[in-house]
Amino acid sequence: FAPQREEEAHPNDEHPLGAARAQLHENYIVAQTATGIVIVDQHAAHERVLYERMKIAWRTGALASQPLLVPMTLAVNEAEADAAEPHAAAFDTIGFSLDRSGPTTILVRAVPALVRGVEVEALVRDVLADIRTLDSSDRLDGRIDEILGNMACRAAVHANRPLAVAEMNA
Repeated sequence: FAPQREEEAHPNDEHPLGAARAQLHENYIVAQTATGIVIVDQHAAHERVLYERMKIAWRTGALASQPLLVPMTLAVNEAEADAAEPHAAAFDTIGFSLDRSGPTTILVRAVPALVRGVEVEALVRDVLADIRTLDSSDRLDGRIDEILGNMACRAAVHANRPLAVAEMNA
C-alpha cells in the first residue's frame, strides 16, 4: 500500500467497516480499519445491503417502483402467463407492475427502484418462478424473505467487475 495522509489512515464513522483501499481479483474489497483490515466479498456484501433495504421498504410499505419508459414485452409460456395474472397484486407489493396482454405475453410496466440496472427479463422470470410456487393457501408474507433475497442476488454487483473506490465504500 502507498503511504497515506494521516486523516486517510484512520477510517471514521462514515465507513464503519473501514475505508476501501483495494480490490483483489475483481471480487474482494480490502478495507482499512483503525486496528487492521477487513476483506469483503463484493457480491455478498452488496446482496446483503440490497436485501436489507428491500426488506425494510417492503415491511413499511415503501418499496418504490420505477416505471419503464417503454413497457417491456415478455414472451412466456401459457402456464407462466396463467400464474402471473392472479398474482398481479403480489407483484405490485414487491415493486413490479405486470399486465397480461395475450395468451403467452406479459407486459412489464415497472420494476422495483432498488434493482435498477439489472436485466429486467431475467429478474421477472426469477420472481415469476418464485411466485408460481405459491399455492392458494400460501401468502406472499410467508415467502417474502426468499423472494426478496433472490431479487437482491440477481441485482447485486457480481464478481469480475472492477469497482471504483467510491463504489467499494458505498
